[in-house]
Amino acid sequence: MANSLKIIFFTLSIIPLLIKLPYLISSWLGSPYERYDAIIWIGLPFVICACEHVRRKAKIANVSKTNSKILIVFIGLAILAYIALGFSFNAVGLVLAIAIIALSTDSMFGHKVLLAQVPTIFFVLLTIPNLSFWFNYCFNLSIGTISAFFFAKILLGIAFFVAWTFCTLYLRRYPHATSVIFCSCALATAIFAEIRAREIPVGDTAIINTNTIKAGKWIGADIPENDLDKRLFQHAKNIKRKIYYNDNSNVALLAIDVGDVADIHPIEICMRSAGVAIITSRQIYLNVGEHKIQVNELIMQSNNQKFGAYSFFICENFSTGYFTKFRLSDSQKCWRHYQLTTPIEKSETLARERVKDLLANILIKKSN
Repeated sequence: MANSLKIIFFTLSIIPLLIKLPYLISSWLGSPYERYDAIIWIGLPFVICACEHVRRKAKIANVSKTNSKILIVFIGLAILAYIALGFSFNAVGLVLAIAIIALSTDSMFGHKVLLAQVPTIFFVLLTIPNLSFWFNYCFNLSIGTISAFFFAKILLGIAFFVAWTFCTLYLRRYPHATSVIFCSCALATAIFAEIRAREIPVGDTAIINTNTIKAGKWIGADIPENDLDKRLFQHAKNIKRKIYYNDNSNVALLAIDVGDVADIHPIEICMRSAGVAIITSRQIYLNVGEHKIQVNELIMQSNNQKFGAYSFFICENFSTGYFTKFRLSDSQKCWRHYQLTTPIEKSETLARERVKDLLANILIKKSN
């Protein structure tokens, strides 16, 4: 490939990332967990220079060249995948955009330069939005504060850079692609197996009558839809907020007739972004009469007050508390999303029973 064509192609390869730039910026502005990631991007030129310095100092000669035809095929596949998936799943689109630039770097500057810049690519991947949720979901861990999570990303990136540099300078070789792929696949398999081991089956489907004012001992009061709701759920067919009161406590209800699945985010991210501390998160069933509803139960704390939150998604076939099952399912399904939140005054069990009691009075139908 002529140098002029390589320059043109490398320049064009940046376009997919530029298309995703507004999404990145909106995540930095809208989500406290991603806000500090802009610092990583500002620091990327320093990482690039450090990686290039290591490459020149190492002077590794025995690096095989990539077959240009194979490289073009991989670039084409990455572009097709970006077109097919990148506009529906922003995180996938970002990863594919980075892959397109990486493959174009190989074509433009050679395989040695690409291998030297792998730590830079790793730093970029650490800034994929919602990574905090996936860390928590996959590894069942919670990092307490926003700054702590950001510094965890920095430390992880530095550790990878040091390991890569050690292999380059002292072992006099770059890690083999087959070794990296094998380790990545092994890690992905272990994570997937661990997730599936914890996963519980879907539950029954049911619909909440959000127009109910009086239900048993419960009295409902409407909360007007606000500008934040309209901005966060701009494609929603309907948004309903209510608070139900009984003699002793209350339950807040958020009900959304989902218009676009991309509007909905994991409840853990929303709560943490609002400054709420998540104590535990687990998938459970709520047995309400003949209904067995599968929900995500969060025990959380805000201003020294504990709350229980119950989040789940309903379609015509089943209920699920798993955001991933909702997000990765058929987007054409008619989805409803419910969140019920109640104070925990004495025990988590009492709070859970309170929510079940309310649901027993406002569920209107079970679909078969």
